[in-house]
Amino acid sequence: MALVFCVLSILLFERASVQAALPPTVQLTVHAADAVTATSFEQALREQLTAWPTWSLLVGPPLRSAPCRAGSPRAGLVVDITSSVDTAASASVALVDCAAWPVEQWTLSARASDEEDAMRKLAASVLFALRLWQHHVPDQFAALFDTGNATPQDGRCDPELSLVKTADGQLRAVVRAGGPAYVAGLRTNEPVIMIDGRDWWEYGTYQSQQRVHDGNPHVYTTGDSSATFRVGCSKNNGGI
Repeated sequence: MALVFCVLSILLFERASVQAALPPTVQLTVHAADAVTATSFEQALREQLTAWPTWSLLVGPPLRSAPCRAGSPRAGLVVDITSSVDTAASASVALVDCAAWPVEQWTLSARASDEEDAMRKLAASVLFALRLWQHHVPDQFAALFDTGNATPQDGRCDPELSLVKTADGQLRAVVRAGGPAYVAGLRTNEPVIMIDGRDWWEYGTYQSQQRVHDGNPHVYTTGDSSATFRVGCSKNNGGI
């Protein structure tokens, strides 16, 4: 109980200083088995947000994986309500940036006396999870809601690229639209066959994935087009 009180106190104390930096609009996308459940959750979330007057919701389709545009929502919440009965509800909640790049994800549930109250408690859990994330990673939170990109703008090199080994044995690129890797020409789902002139399997899966984040520029060769790209953090990146 004491821990819960301390966390709530911290969140309430931070509200006044954080609200001024919050965006006017957050894109909300709700997936549910039926439209009634989705609408009920949206309404419950709006009710919860009345305590945060600087926030507003734009309900619609998910943000697209495309370079951010001026005036577009800085962040989005994608809520998949995986189950909903009279007394309980559960959901998978993803926080994404303005280019639909995954930032954080939660699995939440709520139980109440009826479905309406369950939706209300689920909505409160979503916002509480977001506030806890803010408390634990304030730099990321500030970067996301100030710029639309959760990468803190501290001068460090982040190519905004991940490499994922898929079921077919390929090492594939996952690229944030508008980031350095995207500017260089890499696109999500392209198979990467070489890194810095060597087959990726010579490094190993884990080592190849970690090279992306070592702060150095790297050259990636893709299998579909045999194109080669140099990815660093310069705005002048391009295919070579």
